[in-house]
Amino acid sequence: MALAKVLPAVVNINTERVVRRTVRDPFEDFYAQFFGYDRGRPREIRQTLQSLGSGFIVDPAGHIVTNQHVVERAANLKIQVTTNDGKTHNAHYIAGDDKTDLAFIKIDAKTAFPFISLDNISPNLLGETVIVVGNAVGYGSSISRGVLSAVKRNITIENIEYKDLVQTDAAINPGNSGGPVIDISGRLVGISSAKMAFTPQGVPTQGLGFAIPAEVVRDSVSRFKKIAEKEPTTGNQPIPNETSPSNAERLFGMQLQDLSEELTGALDYAPGRGVLITAVEPGSPADQAGIERGLVIYRVARNEVNSVKQVEDLLGQAQKGASVNFAITTMRILTSFMPPTSGRATIAGFDVFEQSLQARTHLGYMPEHVPLYNDMRVTEYLDYRAALKGVPHRRVAERVGDVKELCGLKEVEKKLIGTLSKGYRQRVGLADALLHEPDLLILDEPTIGLDPNQIRQVRELIKNLGKQHTILLSTHILPEVEMTCSRVIIIHKGRIEACDTPENLLGKIRQAGGVVLEAKVGPDNGAEELKKISGVRNVIVDADGDWKIFSLRVESGADVREEIFRLATARRWTVRELTQRRATLEDVFVELTHPDAV
Repeated sequence: MALAKVLPAVVNINTERVVRRTVRDPFEDFYAQFFGYDRGRPREIRQTLQSLGSGFIVDPAGHIVTNQHVVERAANLKIQVTTNDGKTHNAHYIAGDDKTDLAFIKIDAKTAFPFISLDNISPNLLGETVIVVGNAVGYGSSISRGVLSAVKRNITIENIEYKDLVQTDAAINPGNSGGPVIDISGRLVGISSAKMAFTPQGVPTQGLGFAIPAEVVRDSVSRFKKIAEKEPTTGNQPIPNETSPSNAERLFGMQLQDLSEELTGALDYAPGRGVLITAVEPGSPADQAGIERGLVIYRVARNEVNSVKQVEDLLGQAQKGASVNFAITTMRILTSFMPPTSGRATIAGFDVFEQSLQARTHLGYMPEHVPLYNDMRVTEYLDYRAALKGVPHRRVAERVGDVKELCGLKEVEKKLIGTLSKGYRQRVGLADALLHEPDLLILDEPTIGLDPNQIRQVRELIKNLGKQHTILLSTHILPEVEMTCSRVIIIHKGRIEACDTPENLLGKIRQAGGVVLEAKVGPDNGAEELKKISGVRNVIVDADGDWKIFSLRVESGADVREEIFRLATARRWTVRELTQRRATLEDVFVELTHPDAV
């Protein structure tokens, strides 16, 4: 009797999106990892992504309630609903709530539908018999029976938190999500939502299914209907067969993705920086430029980017035929990860692209975000890496012991890498790079994301390594360069703008730093008086109450402090500070790359 009342209102829901994906044989990735190059190009396919679930009609007009995770805000997707009589209808998304995991859709048809009333819901008594109805594993309307085991349950499954659920031992299988759970009178108990197959500790479970309570469903439907009344024409909108391509895909053949917190943690990337390249279309401008899946875009032209939307907005301004600069990293070319668009680079006489295997035998590389196996212990990981790098078996233990000692890893050698701090993870990456005793060690942003104490430790480690190895350090933290490096190369737009010692570079620039004067100048126009001093290029004025703070930029080789002191004495200014600020590598970098800013 209960099923006869309910089954006509239960529906199966299919959502569908057609996307383009670039795929490759997994063996090709294996081949590339161990032999250094790809045997074949990835290929492009069109793939249909589908989601299966259940729902039920709540009024004669064809409004349906289901789980939000079944339709996933599918306003631009193809939604099809199959009713109990076997007929298939198109439907459209109206509203949803991530917190309750409920969504509201409507069948695009003008006919009266059977429905489940929300005016008379089950009292949800513990121990009462309940029936789960839905599209289990895609097998149409199927049922399972159990009892109501508990109420007010709070659970977390796959990092999604659910609150105030009812619990049952009735089987809730994939495809049941969104279907009704009823009592033997046909009254609604709740909506099937989740099944817990394992506890958070990984222990298998049996008979743990959960549903969203009927009263929550009733209140949400009432709210959703008010939204539907304000948007009566949604169902007349055409349903696209395919999502329109993004600017990145249309112009350059790249598919992009935001670096979520989960991706950032999994890939060990610096949080809040860059956009991940998830696919590159063969033969596209991005492919021809050597851009590959897995790289991260940090800048578009001169603009730093941290989201796909930022990239899209910037590319939306590009005119047909224009070129766009994407900042990835020169280190990718030097370490054979991507080919140069022009010119060539060699290590120990070997071309880094055409003879990459030979070049890499002389190279140790620690990327900005060190890829490590979190479930391996430090010594175990280094043993494994030494074998991969061709260290003779009889020398593996010796080399691993040497690099652990050199990089300060002895006290954590038996720990899982996943439990280490960022500073120790950097040390493990450095030890890995040193295992095969390379002639050249390349470190890409080695101190990024470290705290001040860790930065000091890594800096000292690099200085000590510099006594035995040639080290190429890539960084945008220029004070780090001054404290660590004996020679500086400044590269701008693929060209070497300067190559010298830090001291010589500082001596060559027009701007030799500046002078800071803090004084009470009374009615005088202090800035104009200071500009008259020979060697002063510019004066910036700030205020601190009655005190004026003058920041003077001066010509190279000029020391204007005596002239400033004479001027202050003559004008009877009260001086609180007169300090010379020396030029820095930041000043050098700005003058060489953006001379108009100086």
